[in-house]
Amino acid sequence: MLGALEASGELDRTLVVFSADHGELLGDFGCFGKRSFHEASQRVPLLASLPGRFRRNAVCASPASLVDLLPTFLSAAGLPVPPDCDGTDLADIAQGTRRRTPVLFHYARGKDAILGAVVGRWKYAWSAPDQREFLFDRREMPERRNRAGEAAAEPALARLRRVVQTRAAAHTSSRDALDRTGGWRTFRPVRMPTDPDAELIYQDPPSASPELPPEFHLEYPRKNEGKFFRLLARQHQAVVPPPDGQPSRAAQSGSSPKA
Repeated sequence: MLGALEASGELDRTLVVFSADHGELLGDFGCFGKRSFHEASQRVPLLASLPGRFRRNAVCASPASLVDLLPTFLSAAGLPVPPDCDGTDLADIAQGTRRRTPVLFHYARGKDAILGAVVGRWKYAWSAPDQREFLFDRREMPERRNRAGEAAAEPALARLRRVVQTRAAAHTSSRDALDRTGGWRTFRPVRMPTDPDAELIYQDPPSASPELPPEFHLEYPRKNEGKFFRLLARQHQAVVPPPDGQPSRAAQSGSSPKA
């Protein structure tokens, strides 16, 4: 693609962005998948090129988000950015001409919710399945030291908690994680199975991959028959979402991060 743009003389007039939708846990913290607030799951490459808007070989330390892509594309095309847009033009972030608002993240709802924010050196997360707050200093990697509860980190914890709870209260998709006072709602903590291979999520319904290798086969589980399939391969099994796309309880509980 870059070669074709260069050959046509359009490379210097084209905004090129390289990124990904999520990272991946590959054994980090004993977990696999993407449904986590840890850097291995959240952090993605983000490269942007457009002469006149992005300085060559420059590195920006400010946190950014994929929601920043929309205003970046619109601004590069000379189009107005809607006032209710959550993102910030990446060129402004890279040049330091606009201060980045907190990078917010949110997964699932209610008892399965994970909500949090990244502001500068700090990352905060509330895990409803764990009924715990997490605060990580992003200068210390990997994230093994939870600073929530440390006196020296209390100002940062309180500030980020307030940011995330205010945001959660403003959206119906996250409001059920709060109690009537605006604090975090109390749920019964989710118990994780001891088998690390239990309840792994197979993301596509059977219709998306009908030709399975001979060592695999699909069958309904005895419980909740008709709700979800089970993919069996030797001693490893994974819950498969149903064809109608309805979430399964096992899939939700299996996504709770282990930290």
